[in-house]
Amino acid sequence: MAPNSFLDQNRLKSQRKQTRVFFLEYSLFIFPLFTFFSAFVKAITGFGFSVVLVGLTSLFMDPQFILPLSAMLDAVSGISLIKISDIRKQWRFWRFPFLAIILGSIFGSVSLPYIPAHHFQHLMISMLILLGFWFFYIRTRLHHTHFLEQLPEKSTWKMTLVSFISGLAGGILGMPGPPIAYYFGRKLAKYPLRQSMIVLLLVCSLTRILTYTGVGLIQKTTFLYAVASFPFMYLGIKSGSRFFNKISEVTFSRLSGIFLFFVAFLHFLK
Repeated sequence: MAPNSFLDQNRLKSQRKQTRVFFLEYSLFIFPLFTFFSAFVKAITGFGFSVVLVGLTSLFMDPQFILPLSAMLDAVSGISLIKISDIRKQWRFWRFPFLAIILGSIFGSVSLPYIPAHHFQHLMISMLILLGFWFFYIRTRLHHTHFLEQLPEKSTWKMTLVSFISGLAGGILGMPGPPIAYYFGRKLAKYPLRQSMIVLLLVCSLTRILTYTGVGLIQKTTFLYAVASFPFMYLGIKSGSRFFNKISEVTFSRLSGIFLFFVAFLHFLK
């Protein structure tokens, strides 16, 4: 290896370490801003909260701290966006996906302390890039009449399997959204797509919270960060919801793709 190349690598490592130290020192002030942006994305896409928040904070925070925290905030943001009446009307559709994502979330969350997250780094980046490309390029070329404006009466075994995989991804990686975002994104228009994502991810987040608590990953500091972030999350949800109502189906797809590319880039930097 050339001397200059070796020096450049050491300099880059030193800069990353300094950046990490800075974020850790001011994390209680910076984290709520990241929460605002994550909530803004969730209000637009339905699946962006944990994906964006984990991507931003994993650069300087321990995954075993941020994953339970992101689950708590994701659950609160989901409750603020959900419509209980829709779930009651569509219970026949949701019952098996609910059960599947609960089981997947439990298995994934229990496995978290024993599975190093870096083993999945390349898989996460590839998954995010592919899904981002699909939303940005392929979904925008589907005619709007291709998408359903409401959910089918019954779920399929494929939907149940995807829900289980999403639960696993949420428990281990803190990213339950991508598998069901792709599955629903092929079939549903932006309004039912967003609402479906919110419903399933809320169930996933609540299950992860209970499981993380059971394995001792939720601490007093977790609640401190969550409480400090609630006002910023509320503002992000409100502003994102207003923006969502103004954009077209094509803009929705392109923004979803851009957000996914952005998170993939963040993970690439780690």
